[in-house]
Amino acid sequence: MVNVCTNISCQLLGGEELLAHAESTLGISAGGTTPDGLFTIEDVECIAACTEAPACQINYRYFHRVTNDDFDEVVAEIRSGKRSDIPPHGTLGLVRQQLVGDQIANITPPEQQTEPAWYAARNAAVNAGSES
Repeated sequence: MVNVCTNISCQLLGGEELLAHAESTLGISAGGTTPDGLFTIEDVECIAACTEAPACQINYRYFHRVTNDDFDEVVAEIRSGKRSDIPPHGTLGLVRQQLVGDQIANITPPEQQTEPAWYAARNAAVNAGSES
């Protein structure tokens, strides 16, 4: 999922142009999905990166001060499988927070922190997908 912010900060610094470029690069309009199913693009409101505009998210990974060349590079890296830090399209929509017992959102003192339950679940889902 490619979310391109076009809210005021991003708009003033090129968000609309970045969206147009992303649509052109991917060959789809906002709301569409590429024929290979690898990318869906959305024109979104604020993604809370106003000081780093223009910004976008790809599968909820932030990209700041994005130029057209930056966008093209990330797309090429995803297509070639070189971006292991970005989970496959659709993965995050399948991961739900599951907490057990007294583990309420992993609210524990810092010295007791371990890998949060939601992060472990996401990693397990991503790893399970890479094994198939």
